[in-house]
Amino acid sequence: MKSFSAGLALSLAATIGIAATARAVQETAAPRPNVAVLLFPGVQIIDYSAPYEVFSQSRMYNIFTVAESFAPIRTSGGEGAARVVAKYTFADHPKPDILIIPGGGGSAPGEGGVGDQTANPVLIRWIQEQARDAKTVLSVCNGAFLLAKAGLLDGQEATTFWGMLDELKAAAPKTRVHNDRRYVDNGKVITTAGLSSGIDGSLYVLSKLHGMGKAKQVALQMEYDWRPESHFARAALADMALWKAGINGTLLRELNGRTELTEGTTTRWRQVVTIAGKSPAAVLRAIVAGTDSTTGWRPQPRANPTTTRIWTYTDDRQTRWTIALDVGPDSRTPSATTVRATVSSTGGGTI
Repeated sequence: MKSFSAGLALSLAATIGIAATARAVQETAAPRPNVAVLLFPGVQIIDYSAPYEVFSQSRMYNIFTVAESFAPIRTSGGEGAARVVAKYTFADHPKPDILIIPGGGGSAPGEGGVGDQTANPVLIRWIQEQARDAKTVLSVCNGAFLLAKAGLLDGQEATTFWGMLDELKAAAPKTRVHNDRRYVDNGKVITTAGLSSGIDGSLYVLSKLHGMGKAKQVALQMEYDWRPESHFARAALADMALWKAGINGTLLRELNGRTELTEGTTTRWRQVVTIAGKSPAAVLRAIVAGTDSTTGWRPQPRANPTTTRIWTYTDDRQTRWTIALDVGPDSRTPSATTVRATVSSTGGGTI
């Protein structure tokens, strides 16, 4: 009897072991979900490579690039830009479970990258067709404009690159555009802010599908300090006032100024910029000429009109913003000019 019982136990154990092994093999052999990363001329390298790396490091997906053709694609980055060739074309790629739409270039035809692709009916139709069956659609940076063109942001909420938020509002009037979020989740359609935000958005998708532990493990594997609880959003910082008023466009682009200091929060900011080869009077004239009064900024009386300027602005939350500039000779280089700017607000809103 003991011999029979032992034999039965061994037989059952063997049967269970075989079943478990078969189940493990079956699970291992199960196809991995597909992640398709769109490529197009002028695509921003970090916008497509960052999500690619995140999903690749998870070791849970079949991830691939896809483009309209196999022709080499010149990425962003000027004359020395990399050229890449997609693994698949629109005609022969696997069906994606997750669709990644990166950014790059401008927002309107003639501005390169995304801007040109908004006028490409083949690409827009492809996005519409793939998004129809995909479980998740993730845009990075100004890739949101392609989703808007495809009608995927109608009635949704979204974000994009900090310098294109107002343009997205105009391009997607049926969309609520946020400037204080690194990514915005509508359920199926998720948009991220610019550039490195694609890393955060991709990790967020992993956490949503596979748990926070898995996402944090992938972040550690990538040596990325992911802080989903930080709520950092570049477009919410107070220096946006200097950009919206047109001041930083003049200082950093037109006059090619050198930033010595730039720091602050969502309600206050300090910035110091030096301009080589320009007198304080010339710099001040350029700043005043470049200030965009159509955005609502208004000049205020100042104690010393030859060296200072003050502008104020009241936003739609009734928060009052003030920009104060002090312009004078650089203490180290007499032929240079130093511009000290401070931004302050009366409330806790974002510019």
